[in-house]
Amino acid sequence: MKPIRVNVLIVLVCLGCGCVGDDIDPTVGASTTYPPPPPPTITETATITDPGPDLGSPTTCDDSPKGGEDECKVVFVREATSNGGLGGLSGADEKCQSAAFAAGLQGTYLAWLSTSEGSPVSRFKKSSVPYRRIDGVEVAENWSGLVDGGLTNAINVTEQGNPPVGNVWTNTVAKGTGWGGSDCQGWTDSESAAPGNGYPPNKDTTWTQGGVDSGCGAELHIYCFEQ
Repeated sequence: MKPIRVNVLIVLVCLGCGCVGDDIDPTVGASTTYPPPPPPTITETATITDPGPDLGSPTTCDDSPKGGEDECKVVFVREATSNGGLGGLSGADEKCQSAAFAAGLQGTYLAWLSTSEGSPVSRFKKSSVPYRRIDGVEVAENWSGLVDGGLTNAINVTEQGNPPVGNVWTNTVAKGTGWGGSDCQGWTDSESAAPGNGYPPNKDTTWTQGGVDSGCGAELHIYCFEQ
């Protein structure tokens, strides 16, 4: 008698696939569409940029709360340059005042220039408080310190907080009087012979009494002092 062979392979496979009886889920394997996930929540983070030091502001030399003299006087190199035809001393003063106003500086400003009719000694108020650049660095302790032959620190910052490029018009010696020689026809002419120039990076007398380097047609800076 031949042995009976029972074919159970299909049954086992079927059991492994879960296909026995009525328990088969007709949705298995079907394509199902799900709604898209909600967008992620975005949290904005403000970035604060360090504004750096206060360069020029009215707080550098505040007015006295008692109506007296300021705690200091601001001095700067005018960032813009001009030839020797500045419009006279008054025109140069106006250039200083406009530069100060544009930079947010308070007070009255005059140009450190000399002609046969006027010089810092005759035109400036003699300050008893320090002269400071707009970054707060002291240039001289007072008027006497300003004209004693050297500065505490160089006047090498413009009203915009930048280092000046090039020399300055002065025709003024270290003690604040006229240098003599050419003054560009009273600072009204751009074709005259070279007047005295000053060197902003220097602290010795050459800050104002540097050399006769540039004719009146050159483009140089000017020093501006608060009064």
